[in-house]
Amino acid sequence: MRPALVAAKQRQLALKAGAPNERGVGRRGSAYAYNVKELRNREKAAAEHAERAYELMVRQWRQRGPKRRTGATKEERL
Repeated sequence: MRPALVAAKQRQLALKAGAPNERGVGRRGSAYAYNVKELRNREKAAAEHAERAYELMVRQWRQRGPKRRTGATKEERL
């Protein structure tokens, strides 16, 4: 839901694992988008919206009871 955050975390892990530091190369990596505040805020808002929708769905959830048997035999149902 937050691709910029995931990219930033993956880049941090890659650097800790020994990936080369590419500062000064002149191109932006996949984790750069996390530094753009507007994009970061949009991703955060989308994640919060999804969380609210999930909470609403869970709140409205109704547990179904077991299916009722008709009492008919298998042959009668076919």
